[in-house]
Amino acid sequence: MTRNKITRIIFGTILVLFMLVTAALPQLAFAQNKTTSQGPCKDINAKDPDGLGKCVVAIYNWALGISAILALLIIIFAGYLYISAGGNAQRVELAKEMFTGAMIGLIILIAAVAILQTINPELVQFKTPKKF
Repeated sequence: MTRNKITRIIFGTILVLFMLVTAALPQLAFAQNKTTSQGPCKDINAKDPDGLGKCVVAIYNWALGISAILALLIIIFAGYLYISAGGNAQRVELAKEMFTGAMIGLIILIAAVAILQTINPELVQFKTPKKF
């Protein structure tokens, strides 16, 4: 086996183990928790008239956080590809494209939040309509 194949196998194994441990940690942390509700809407009362709006805001905030984390992970992976390219022009180009795409996505994400907050901060606070 070549050194490149061994490196790929080791990196893939570490990545799979990291994903498995990350998936198992919440279950281990909540082992003594008797509630079954988890996620962004777990603390919202179903009888609250603004409950749906609060749930949508919570999901929106979670999606923003997860998107930012994914973009940063892609940037880190693109940096790894760029450093480990070893003169391979295709890998360097792939790393540059991944980095550019992740940066554009991160800029769009930040700009969308900034624009919504500038126009009207209540645009990201979903509430049930009031009766006339």
